[in-house]
Amino acid sequence: MLSRASKYAILSTLYLAEHSSKEKKISVKQIADEI
Repeated sequence: MLSRASKYAILSTLYLAEHSSKEKKISVKQIADEI
């Protein structure tokens, strides 16, 4: 079983992979609001 921190790390990584690009930067606050 994964810890809560590990789950958030995985969700954050997936969010960044889907929504970021070189032109569009994603802030930590935006990630936190979305996940």
